[in-house]
Amino acid sequence: MSNITLPARTAVDLYVASGISVGTQLKVTNLTTGDVRLSVSEAGLVDNHIPLNAYKQALNEATDAGAWALSTGGGGINVEGVI
Repeated sequence: MSNITLPARTAVDLYVASGISVGTQLKVTNLTTGDVRLSVSEAGLVDNHIPLNAYKQALNEATDAGAWALSTGGGGINVEGVI
């Protein structure tokens, strides 16, 4: 498990920031009151993203090429590899 700080308006590669291997399914928990945008693109955050509301969780697929998060006002998330 890794708590990751999201700087305002900066896309963060969740695999790099957490040290979890690409190809591992991730459970992401929003630790703040602000919304977070999630994307499973290999190239970074794209227009096709999903919102992660305050204190909610989301799972990606182990087959996703990447995992990215962005908070417009800054925030924090917890990322955990699912086995």
